Amino acid sequence: MIRKTEFGLLDLFLQRRAADPEKTLFQDMSAPVPVQWSYEQIDRRTRLIAAAFHALAADPARGPRVAIFSENTVESAAADLACLFYDILDTPLNTHFDQDVLAGIFDRLSIDIAVVDIKERAEILERVRARTARPFTIVTTDRAAATESDSVIFLGERCGRMSPAEAGQILGRRRRRPGNEVATVMFTSGSTGKPKGVSFSIYQLAAKRFARAAALPAVGGDEVFLSFLPLYHTFGRYLELLGTIFWGGTYVFPGNPSVETLLALLPRINPTGFISVPVRWAQLHERCLELIDAAGPGADPEALMRSVVGRRLRWGLSAAGYLDPKVFHFFERNG
Repeated sequence: MIRKTEFGLLDLFLQRRAADPEKTLFQDMSAPVPVQWSYEQIDRRTRLIAAAFHALAADPARGPRVAIFSENTVESAAADLACLFYDILDTPLNTHFDQDVLAGIFDRLSIDIAVVDIKERAEILERVRARTARPFTIVTTDRAAATESDSVIFLGERCGRMSPAEAGQILGRRRRRPGNEVATVMFTSGSTGKPKGVSFSIYQLAAKRFARAAALPAVGGDEVFLSFLPLYHTFGRYLELLGTIFWGGTYVFPGNPSVETLLALLPRINPTGFISVPVRWAQLHERCLELIDAAGPGADPEALMRSVVGRRLRWGLSAAGYLDPKVFHFFERNG
């Protein structure tokens, strides 16, 4: 049915937006006062970002090709969704890649727009730009990283110049990408050699969401996730970010991925699911055991665990390494 109808991620998103436009999709905890973005607001934001990218494309007939070189932020996630929704090939890149790796990827994918979050990464890409076969535009989500010479453009200002009507006209002229054409490329970390690119079509990503739902039938309905896996990681981008949209949930950006931030936010945000690497589960397990040992005989281990992970956590997933069975069994025993 997905193949037959060309049902894509934008269709999926617009269904969720129509169902509950005011529901919070993104929550940003990096600011002193948390900022919330509804499904309707992200709909408007992704349209403006996509139109800005199409307007900046080096070859409008081919369409823009975007690299996202950023840690997790609301703006970088919105930029990624803008590309996935509006027929823009993009690649989210590991922020630890060196200049040689970045230059090779930019040349191989013919990148003409690069999105960064901070001044330091903008400066790295300015050096990379001097080495690539073709120039590319650097766009920053941080006003402080923009330059007066326009060598680094502030995305917010570029979107602010555009009316919704103008954005609609630009998007209406875009080349529509067939569902089975490569839409995005993700790269391995390079731990076993040169990073390898893995290509995905919109068909694959849409089909994967339904397959995930079939594999996890107990998941869904007011899901809340904490964004602790980077969005250049397949689980962070696909299971968390796109899964949040599929399940009509909320995705919370913590501001930084430290264990201290995690321990502070879990009982405050009360996520329903937590997807992470084994070291984070081991750290949570260790914190729970510390509280249980300090409480002494007769203490309720599940209540103490809930004080660490939050009252609503009902499922979790660990991947990308070995998790000691005692950690898994501890959380399983305690609900």
